[in-house]
Amino acid sequence: MKNWGLIHAGAALLFGGACWGCSSDCEDEIAAAQAFLSSEANLACESDADCVVVSTGCHTFEGGVCSQAYLSRRAANGTQWASITADLEECEGDCTVCDAALAPAQCVSGRCAAPD
Repeated sequence: MKNWGLIHAGAALLFGGACWGCSSDCEDEIAAAQAFLSSEANLACESDADCVVVSTGCHTFEGGVCSQAYLSRRAANGTQWASITADLEECEGDCTVCDAALAPAQCVSGRCAAPD
């Protein structure tokens, strides 16, 4: 007679283990957003009007504050940023962020950034 309890336990470990490699920590989504936000091409500007503050979901990236960052208006309105933010939202879900706000973005030496 077979021991079905052990077989079921083994199957649960086998199939449950198939998801051990699954990533629910959003590493890939965060890395994609960081690369996009730090790209000089996505921060390039000629005037203050070219720069905006964008929401970065539940994560605060280098140079940002309270889930906000600087970005060029062109990059912020593009399909690539829309895809990145959708992926972040799907992965991270809802979160609470602080109430602080970045200063309005300015074009500083051809780069969207905080005012001098």
